[in-house]
Amino acid sequence: MEDGETTVYLQGTVHAGTEDFYPFHETIEQAYEEADVVVPEIDITDLDLMAVQTLIVELGLFQDGSKLEDHLPQEVYSKISDTLDDLGLPLEMFESYQPWLLAITIQQLILEKLDYIHGVDEYFLIRANDDGKEIIELESMESQFQIFADMSLDLQIEFLEDSLSNIEEYEEEMIELFTYYKNGDIDGLLELLIEVEGLNESEEAQKFTEALNDKRNYEMAEKIIEFLQEDSDKTYFVIVGSLHLIMEPHIVSILEAEGYEVEHIH
Repeated sequence: MEDGETTVYLQGTVHAGTEDFYPFHETIEQAYEEADVVVPEIDITDLDLMAVQTLIVELGLFQDGSKLEDHLPQEVYSKISDTLDDLGLPLEMFESYQPWLLAITIQQLILEKLDYIHGVDEYFLIRANDDGKEIIELESMESQFQIFADMSLDLQIEFLEDSLSNIEEYEEEMIELFTYYKNGDIDGLLELLIEVEGLNESEEAQKFTEALNDKRNYEMAEKIIEFLQEDSDKTYFVIVGSLHLIMEPHIVSILEAEGYEVEHIH
């Protein structure tokens, strides 16, 4: 995608992966090499850990002195305990966590246990740092956290329940995800990612999906348009979760609606 001498490449990612993902096909690697600027959702290689901890306390922990057990059905609470036992961690460590934060934490812990921590975003960001490329974020950690923190407690609990696959089931899902991703199977990838999100069709769940996908896509597309209109003569390599490029309204369709021609490079 071009505007004058400014070029933008869009690359879908998965935020987890294995070492055998890399290097990518030469077309993708060449696009990265051409880039002056790498543009992730957030730069996970340059997080202010104190600021992240503050966000976790403010947005992710119960502020009224209550505990997880006070809010969850006993069946769900027991299942969480079993999942954390499998990971070698006591539930007591997480009693102050709101359900949305615990769900994300459990997913990350399972990925670490399976050694699926070699995400595509990280791969390119580490290289960008090593190569001295400029990095510009499309979003912030706070804006991403806020989407989850804005969920009602009931929807958070549903989100948490959906994250409680056992490790074997989660591994099977991730292997399927990786296969679709590496094969460029957009239909399979879209179907699986929607299934993994797994929320009901309630009005609130729809609003959450709109905040997580639609609203962010419009905001990210707007920033990409700003890059194109800057007339900087730079090349930008944009790396965002694959869902943002394949689930309508996605970034590509938004850019096309604004008159930009997005060429698919294979």
